[in-house]
Amino acid sequence: MRKRPMMLGSDNTTALLPLKASDFRPAFKRPPHIAIYRSQNGYRWRLVGGNGEVIASGEGYSTKSNARRGARTMQRAAMEAELVDG
Repeated sequence: MRKRPMMLGSDNTTALLPLKASDFRPAFKRPPHIAIYRSQNGYRWRLVGGNGEVIASGEGYSTKSNARRGARTMQRAAMEAELVDG
C-alpha cells in the first residue's frame, strides 16, 4: 500500500498514512464554466459542467480572442434559447 507523509505538529514530525481515493479528488466542485484552450490548429472553447464533463465544444479559431468571442456568442444564445420538444 502506498503511503503519504502527513505533518503532525510544530516539531515537523511525519507519519505515513495509507492513500485513499478521496486524496485524489478535488476538495471542492468547480461550477460550470467555459474553458478556452489551445488545440493543434489554434484555439477552441468547451462548456464544462460542475461534474467536470464536457457538455459542448466549439469549432477551431485562429486566435484566442476569436475563440473567446465565439464562446461569448454561444453563452448569450444559450441564455436566450427556448427549450422545445422535437
